[in-house]
Amino acid sequence: MRFKKTRDVLAHVGNFHRAISARCDQISSETDAKRLKLLLDYVSEREAQLADAVTVFTEKTPDRVLDTWFQYTSDDAPIQRLLDSDMRPDMTADDLMRVTMEISDHFGTLYKDIAAAAETDAVRAVFQNLLQEQQKGKEKLARNFQMFADL
Repeated sequence: MRFKKTRDVLAHVGNFHRAISARCDQISSETDAKRLKLLLDYVSEREAQLADAVTVFTEKTPDRVLDTWFQYTSDDAPIQRLLDSDMRPDMTADDLMRVTMEISDHFGTLYKDIAAAAETDAVRAVFQNLLQEQQKGKEKLARNFQMFADL
């Protein structure tokens, strides 16, 4: 078990969203499929916005909460494998939807686990808030993918 400060976990989350955005940009530049390119650009923008939102959220969170230590483990290996092997220029829109939903689920599980393990109400509230936003974002993502599929 590792111990991390809340601010470190939030920085990790923001950096991971930026990495997902960059991977989508890379695949978008490598594919000739117009619909896939459109979806990749959408996911890239969404991930960049999520990274920015985590930064703003961190800036608004009191230092006493950000400096709280707790046990933290995160296995990003399955998501990294998705980004490295499943996200490729010949993927379909359905493949991209599956990958992005799995990534969203990963963040949801992470937030839920951290909230459950938090020893203070303030830290618990931070990650419960992030979990609620993740769940709303996942629903919106699914609706938008469906909208793109109907084009």
